Formats: sequence, structure tokens, C-alpha cells
Amino acid sequence: MKLSLHCYAVTGLGSIPPWEVNAGFVAGSRRTLIVDTGPSYLAGRTVFGYATAVRPTNELLAVNTELHADHLLGNSFFEERSVARWGRSRS
Repeated sequence: MKLSLHCYAVTGLGSIPPWEVNAGFVAGSRRTLIVDTGPSYLAGRTVFGYATAVRPTNELLAVNTELHADHLLGNSFFEERSVARWGRSRS
């Protein structure tokens, strides 16, 4: 979901009532910053798909905002693609 010129939300990546899992990204002219990689490998793949669809040639960077599993279990998908990650991470 496009929020502004450069900011996007990826919603509904998982649900553990009463919480829903969301991630997002900021697409610049040369780099795209992924904000949280999601609660699973498949969620990471989904975030990656949306981010690369918006700016296919951009370099990707990822940041984990916290250590909860719903924010970082998608890291493995990004690790397989050698995407640099910032922030704290369990994986």
C-alpha cells in the first residue's frame, strides 16, 4: 500500500489475534530501505517482491526495529540474497 511518494506499507503478513504483522519500505532513487523483514521466510519473500516491483534496480538494505520474531524472521530470505541488514537481530 503506497503511503506517500516514497513510503509503502506491506500489511497482513501474519496474524496472532489481536495483533497483525506489518512491514514496510522506503524507496529512494538508488536504494530501498526495508523496515522489518516480517514473521517468516515467506513474509520476507513477499516484502522483497513488493519492494523490488516498485524499484527493480535499487540496492536493498534492511533494518530490524526490534527483536520480536514478527519483525525479523524474514531475515533468512534477505540473507540468501546478501541484503545488508542494520539493527539488532537474532539471526
